[in-house]
Amino acid sequence: RETLVFAPGKGWVTRTRRPAPISASAAVSAAENRANKPNTAEPLPDGEGPTLVSHEIDASLLKAGGSLHVTLNFSEPVSGLTADALNAPNVSVSTLVPAGDGHTWLATLVPLGAAEQPANVLTIDMAKVHDAVGNPGKGISKVASYSVDTKGPSATIALDGTELTSGHDIVATI
Repeated sequence: RETLVFAPGKGWVTRTRRPAPISASAAVSAAENRANKPNTAEPLPDGEGPTLVSHEIDASLLKAGGSLHVTLNFSEPVSGLTADALNAPNVSVSTLVPAGDGHTWLATLVPLGAAEQPANVLTIDMAKVHDAVGNPGKGISKVASYSVDTKGPSATIALDGTELTSGHDIVATI
């Protein structure tokens, strides 16, 4: 028997199922249940979790007072995604929200404090990313590389003396 079912991320697909033998009392019970329930088009579990299909980051350098905006696009709608799924060195995920139907999520990264780190990699633990029926993704996906430069300039001043007297100079080295 073929059935048309909705599979998240795949749309309507045909599934072939072989009917299992049932007793006459089970058939009557099933018919009664159908008669008492409205017909709903619920998606059936597909057994596969979402994958990260694309991503964008609006800049590669995070400066003091700034933020980076990241767009994550998944193969199917994702539900309940939290910042815990993202590993973002030297920054904090200040917002993580779905856009539209859940295929796309938007994250904002802000600096944690004063840092000069030229090589940071944002990753997502796909095991913490679930589709609408609860299937988790697999593996760790690299999202983007970025640099953090939120540390202000500093200087060291050295004097060759501590007392300024007539006819003598003090040399300052910066």
